[in-house]
Amino acid sequence: PPIVQFGRVAGHVLTLTFSYLSRATVLTSRYMHVPLSVLYTPITYLLGPVIVLSQVLLQIFVFSPYALLSSLIRNVYPIYVFVGAACICAATVGYVARLVSTGLVYAFF
Repeated sequence: PPIVQFGRVAGHVLTLTFSYLSRATVLTSRYMHVPLSVLYTPITYLLGPVIVLSQVLLQIFVFSPYALLSSLIRNVYPIYVFVGAACICAATVGYVARLVSTGLVYAFF
């Protein structure tokens, strides 16, 4: 069938494309390694205060509230399950009582 041949051709083209792109990426990374490492150190020193400030703000506004909220949820979960089960049981008992009372009303009146 033609679709099988199309699949084979498409697979071959994708394989060749991936091969060439991976070779180009490896060569580019080898040649760019030295300039990037030379630029990385001064940029890191210049952005040091910004990095520390962002870490502190991230700790204050993201990680601490997340830890607090997850701890709260973990501790409240058993109460949530208990109350949920109690509500389901109460609804079931109420529904059965309604059915019994309706049946009694029809039976006696």
